Amino acid sequence: MTVRIGPRGARIALNNRRELAQRLDETILLFPSQENTESILQKRCTIAGKESIRAVCVRPEHVHLAKGFLEGTSTRVAAVIGCPPSSLDFDQEYQSPTLGQMSIETKVNQARQAILDGADEIDIIMDMSVFNRAKHTSGDDPMQYEMAFLQEASLDLPIKIIVESQLLSQEDLARATTAALNAGASMIQIGTDLFSAQQGDLVQSIQLVRKTLQGALVQPIPWVKAVGGIHTIKVVLQCLENGADILGCQNCKDLLDQFESHYESTFQ
Repeated sequence: MTVRIGPRGARIALNNRRELAQRLDETILLFPSQENTESILQKRCTIAGKESIRAVCVRPEHVHLAKGFLEGTSTRVAAVIGCPPSSLDFDQEYQSPTLGQMSIETKVNQARQAILDGADEIDIIMDMSVFNRAKHTSGDDPMQYEMAFLQEASLDLPIKIIVESQLLSQEDLARATTAALNAGASMIQIGTDLFSAQQGDLVQSIQLVRKTLQGALVQPIPWVKAVGGIHTIKVVLQCLENGADILGCQNCKDLLDQFESHYESTFQ
């Protein structure tokens, strides 16, 4: 049996566990204050590699460890640039975590070091403070300015721009999508695991981003990745059906187990 996802069942066909694994990224953003960081990273990377998960997403300082743990597997390592130093580091002016708030020089240095350590992809968290201020100013788009430096530093590696959709209105999400598209992103990520996303909100955000991209003239169209509150195979299939290409979560193996259990006739 083939599980078909998308309009009229034509967009994505999932024939087995491995094909779903290639649509999943394991998020392993361990904060500096956490204990047993290396052992946790090793355990989760080992599982990701064994399951052929598409990629693990880690902090830049953990790239070299993740790369070593995943040696000999097909799983890629994505370095996430611009992570807040803690899970609740709030910016008082905008009442939002300091997502992406880092100087261009620091971001470029992190990207370069991550590449030296073996990163296969570079993920850039959109600077929410710059985005909010840019709404009320004119002139060059600061994201394009930043991306020009990061693309040079990244040596043509794929760059994903991460947009925290839970902090944005629908209008601002469409604007952020267009900005990421114009900046040259190869993938646009909707949401993070720092906020609790409602299933309906996530699906609605996916639909909006997909619609915005389809109306653009830029080619090729970036992939869409959705993150936040993805804990069941039902949500996985709904996100894929509504236009997500990749899903990020912290429990990929559990989702694969649910898929295999629910569609067990696929594997017989």
